[in-house]
Formats: sequence, C-alpha cells, structure tokens
Amino acid sequence: MNLIIKEDKLKAAEITANELLIEIAVHLYDTGRFSIGQAKNLVGMDHISFQKELAKRDVDIKYDEDDLEKDLKNLKAFHQVVIPKKVSEELLSILCKKFIYI
Repeated sequence: MNLIIKEDKLKAAEITANELLIEIAVHLYDTGRFSIGQAKNLVGMDHISFQKELAKRDVDIKYDEDDLEKDLKNLKAFHQVVIPKKVSEELLSILCKKFIYI
C-alpha cells in the first residue's frame, strides 16, 4: 500500500514528507504498534538518530526487565565469543607487565 499526500497539504501543515514520516514512526513506536527497530527502519535512521527524535518529542524509550535480561545474556555471549576469559586474562597479564617495565 502506498500513502500519497499532496504537496500542497504538506505545505499547509508546514511539514516535509520526511518530517511526517518521522512523526508517524514515532507515533507507531509510542503506541506500541512498532518496535524501535521497526520504527527506525521505516524512516531509514540509525538507532541513535531515532532515539534523538524520540527525545525531541519527550517519548520514553521502552525498556523493561525482560529487555535488560536479554541484553545481559547477549553481552555475556559476546564476551565469551569475542574475548574468552583465558585470553583476556593472559592479555591483561601481558599488558600489565609491559606497563610496569616501561
């Protein structure tokens, strides 16, 4: 489905097509119909830019305990995959020795 709004209507409302699209995305996010990912993708923005648009409109980022648990789980998995504990301990030991002897 395409939504067509005539240019004269946008001018009368003193809003650009992109601004209107941002307003729609923010509304859909704020009402819970879109996730933040869906909303930012609708307007073609990166995460931080869309969060700034939310802040301009005093719209809170929805983040609950479930989101926190998912983030913590992802961080733990990332740490294990990217920097295994043994490697990070060895690296820390090497760096400490280098700084002590320099």
